[in-house]
Amino acid sequence: MINLGNSCYINSVVQALFAMQEMKDHLLGQAAAPCFSCPDKNPANCYRCQMNKLAIGLASGEYSAQKSAPVVEVDPNTGTAKETSEMQHFQDGVRIGIFKSLFGKGHAEFSSGRQQDAREYFSHLLEKMQMGENKHKSG
Repeated sequence: MINLGNSCYINSVVQALFAMQEMKDHLLGQAAAPCFSCPDKNPANCYRCQMNKLAIGLASGEYSAQKSAPVVEVDPNTGTAKETSEMQHFQDGVRIGIFKSLFGKGHAEFSSGRQQDAREYFSHLLEKMQMGENKHKSG
């Protein structure tokens, strides 16, 4: 997961949550199906869709695979870019911007960019997940 600058509390909580087999089974199994046909007009505002999307990203391994690309240098005199024979290595990582925004919406602390307490965020996340599950059951 990509750290958004002071989002390590989110990364810690989410990675611990997704380390539980029951959570992976729930979010990657039958519960993932509504994510692909979300009744919400804006899936970015759907708790279940965002949880499923994150689960798929974390479970796939696609974003943790090391990738390589040539180093590009820019000539300061001409401004032209040129690839070198040197390679840089990187990982895409799972981006959590929408997830952070949605699960922090309406909360003074978790909607900010400041460092937060992981235990408090865990409790908040569980409440939001329960609300999202209840909405899908009644919707």
